[in-house]
Amino acid sequence: MTFLGVLLTDQGEESEGLLVRYLEYVRDRCKTDPSLEWVRSQEVEAALGLTAPRSRLLRQLIRLSHWWGGGSGFGDQEWTVGVPADVDDLFPESDLRGYVREHVLTHFPPGGPSWNTEKSRGEFWFISDPDLQRQLATDWREAQDVYQVRGWKSCVILCGGILEAVLLNALACEASARGGQVISAEASRRDLADLVNAARDRGVLGTGLPLLGQALRGFRHLIHPGVPTGEKVEVTRDEAESALIAVRMCLRQIAASRGG
Repeated sequence: MTFLGVLLTDQGEESEGLLVRYLEYVRDRCKTDPSLEWVRSQEVEAALGLTAPRSRLLRQLIRLSHWWGGGSGFGDQEWTVGVPADVDDLFPESDLRGYVREHVLTHFPPGGPSWNTEKSRGEFWFISDPDLQRQLATDWREAQDVYQVRGWKSCVILCGGILEAVLLNALACEASARGGQVISAEASRRDLADLVNAARDRGVLGTGLPLLGQALRGFRHLIHPGVPTGEKVEVTRDEAESALIAVRMCLRQIAASRGG
């Protein structure tokens, strides 16, 4: 059954209300913790006071509605879902019920093709090169994994490579669309902050991206520690966390600019 089909059943109103409560929960958690990557069924059940049957219903609604990000797992008893890349769209919304209905009409029109897929598009769906898309998805999972085991330097290096690749790709697509000049190889080797500024100037990114940490800006120097740079960078937990946040916000903004 499709998401629209569920909403048209006798449980439709209950299902819609449950999904709205879940989205409010995710929105509020992301406001207080911008680095949030996943939510787990136990956390949602406790926060929303859900019984096991209603938790299973919510799991199905999240899965069918496609409001979930990469790294999600839908077990029979417990589930973990990635925060959707477009979660920023929820922040200005005071009426999430209306937002849900608009989402349904846009993505699940009556008689239209079903969006009921088993596999999420993933955070890098806007990358057209399948090999690059797979590599970025692998690096992103690894960046999050090494952060959990206190691998701050590895996390920053991975995030820097992801940001560089995503921004270069986005700038190339933007230049191609308007018939402009693609950013040169020399320019691509500059400070990562230069790429962010170029993306802002061309409308690829908005103004909400946080300032890049010193370690992230100079992530290439971390790869080659023997090369003198004139400055010593200490990679801390804060640097790694800010790198994760920068990637996440960049992905959201690029996805939004592509209509995702």
